[in-house]
Amino acid sequence: MGGSVRMGFAMGRAHDSIRCMAADGGDGGGLVQEVGGEALQAVLLGDRDLPMIIDFYADWCGPCQLLKPEFEKAAKELEGRCLFYKVDSDAEPEMSTALQIRGLPTLLFVPQQKDRPALRTEGMLPSEKIVEVFEEHVVGDAPPDVAA
Repeated sequence: MGGSVRMGFAMGRAHDSIRCMAADGGDGGGLVQEVGGEALQAVLLGDRDLPMIIDFYADWCGPCQLLKPEFEKAAKELEGRCLFYKVDSDAEPEMSTALQIRGLPTLLFVPQQKDRPALRTEGMLPSEKIVEVFEEHVVGDAPPDVAA
């Protein structure tokens, strides 16, 4: 399931909004930020103050809906150590294509250092596994063993 992903961008026009999601699913003040294509591109290509985990999802995707509360739990557990973003793959087809998102949900674990590769997982992961992958792959040097 896991592996390296090349982050290249050949982007056309995209939304550049950022919206915070509260843990209860409402807007405002949450730890998970919903981002559009241009905003995500800026985050990925800019200076990284922290590592990040990006959830590519769709509203119609059942496993994506199951992942949502788990992603928010992981965001609470890793608060201050990692940034959490969500990208609606239906609203951002150019970004999804550029990052070769083929299955949903897809999580990208992006290290703070740009010279380290990102890790991709597909499918529903419990919050404990999200935190474990973050600790082992993004923070530590252990090779990832992701089984969703």
